[in-house]
Amino acid sequence: MGFVTKVDLSYNRQIKDRVRTTATLSGATQFGLPFSALTAGPDYSTEVITSSASTLISTFVGTSASTTYSWPLSQMALGELVLSALTPSNSGITQNTDGVFSAQTSTVIDGNTVVLTYTGVEFDLTVNEMVELAPNSYSGNTTTSILYNLSAGTLDYTGRTIWSDNPEISRTDRLIVGRDPVIGYVLTCVNSEGMVGWFPSSGGTSGVTNTYTSGGTFSGGNIIFTNTTGGTYSVTGITSIDNTNLMVATGDTLQSFADSIDHAVLKTRGTGVATSYVSTVSIGGTTFAQPEVDGEINSDEGYFHVHYTGATGITVTNLNAASTYIYIDNTGTLQQQTNIPTRQDWSRKMFTMHIGVDTSTELIINFRYLNNPIGNYTNSIRDLYSYLIAQGIPLKKNQIVTGRAGDLGFDVGAGTLMEFGGTGDINDANIKSFDAVVNTSYRLLSRTAVVSTETNLVKYWDNGGTITALGSTTFVGHRLYRFSSGNFAMQYGQGNYANLNLAKAGVLLEDYVVNPRLEDATFLGWWFVESTATNTGGTTLTAFVEYTIGVQGGSSSSLAGCLLKGNNLSDLLDASAARTNLGLTNFTPLSASATGTTGEIKWDADFIYICVSTNTWKRSAITTW
Repeated sequence: MGFVTKVDLSYNRQIKDRVRTTATLSGATQFGLPFSALTAGPDYSTEVITSSASTLISTFVGTSASTTYSWPLSQMALGELVLSALTPSNSGITQNTDGVFSAQTSTVIDGNTVVLTYTGVEFDLTVNEMVELAPNSYSGNTTTSILYNLSAGTLDYTGRTIWSDNPEISRTDRLIVGRDPVIGYVLTCVNSEGMVGWFPSSGGTSGVTNTYTSGGTFSGGNIIFTNTTGGTYSVTGITSIDNTNLMVATGDTLQSFADSIDHAVLKTRGTGVATSYVSTVSIGGTTFAQPEVDGEINSDEGYFHVHYTGATGITVTNLNAASTYIYIDNTGTLQQQTNIPTRQDWSRKMFTMHIGVDTSTELIINFRYLNNPIGNYTNSIRDLYSYLIAQGIPLKKNQIVTGRAGDLGFDVGAGTLMEFGGTGDINDANIKSFDAVVNTSYRLLSRTAVVSTETNLVKYWDNGGTITALGSTTFVGHRLYRFSSGNFAMQYGQGNYANLNLAKAGVLLEDYVVNPRLEDATFLGWWFVESTATNTGGTTLTAFVEYTIGVQGGSSSSLAGCLLKGNNLSDLLDASAARTNLGLTNFTPLSASATGTTGEIKWDADFIYICVSTNTWKRSAITTW
């Protein structure tokens, strides 16, 4: 604006302000002009060429009144504002658009759109060919020899449009500010220019409902905070917290109370998962899927909230290792390790899965869940669980093993296994339920390897690491295991016995070497089989003896010889009578220094044993003739 007007605003209301720049004096006199009449448009003095293009071919259709173009460059459409319609009468004239501009960037000032920069084009247009399609209907093509892309500044007025400008003091009897009035709000300065507007009050009195802005204060009474503008509140210094009876969170201000709550909660948290998930593996393949999972890590390295978004088709990194443990680290990244997790690992890492691999084929066998439900108690309970498992405690219910009348297979009844964090379900984290299994399939293991997949009991035994066929009418006691995945495994027995009673007693005394793959499996018991057996149902040539502890194991009548472990009845008053009662009258010594009395003679299918002095035996081979 090129002028400044001073007006005396007094009680006689001799001036009435109108929208933007128009004011009406008493009577019919007006001065000033509306915003739309202010200077606007591109500032040609700042026009510059930003780029150019040449030899551009366009096509057109139209009439003598208008022409529609198909432009090779979209910005050429600006030229249509100044180009004349193409007709036979002007087809031989080269037209030039000169500079044609449109708004590029803009802003809004006091409700008025103001252009800040302009973009434009300038090009020539020559008709190459024109065809009359019908009377007053034409088509053809044109050539543009050169096109310039332009930019320019603005002549638009970008200042504030002052309705009445009084650089001194103004006085009025009453004032009406009509933009967004709200009853109870106050007129508040909102920027450094001095602009005012209606806003909530910055203070109030107790006992009534008040609204507060940033920086407002309040003394006494009760405060109810209602956020009506979508912002946030920062409240400090409230001292109305009564901490007399508080034991953990003892802060006496809101901030100190919140700090103590956070610290107390942190100390109760442990490393583990906070959401349920369902993992899968490609059995007989090399990949697995870990779904989305949330959890926490609280260790000597700090506290971390962990979120993993989930992924499928993840490849097991090391297929030469029998076990791979899957975990999420404190950055939320999925990781793999082949070594057994340590106590520190359980604290620093959020484990989710344990994948088993057949290293001979480098393919996945199956998996089990491996999650920690959150809580500091968790790792302590896991410690106890790991020690019980290390002692071979069978943490199971039911799953009764029975024989079959038609073959050397077996069935397993329905039941459950307890495996710490073995389900993936945080609400039922430890109990794995299984349906009954008919004609059970199992993996046969030696001391070091997976040998085969079977359904029938095998008539071989592990003779010091060499798999050997059973001798005529002799027994072996294989060990049956089950994993939390539901899969079964059986490891060769490591003793060969002359009869079933000796086998039941002997398996307890074997210096048994367990295949490392069975470390996390639950031991169910022994399957005894004789070399001539043809079925496992109702025969004296096979038997399954469940492994139990406590009252069940101590009183089991089926586990003949369970008292023999480590003492060979030497602590009984009448060892000879005990052996007779147990059906062990021909008990053969297990070693040259076994318990014995001078003159005792024992025999089996291969040797005759003579006790030559107390606890000293000699033997001689016997043959047929």
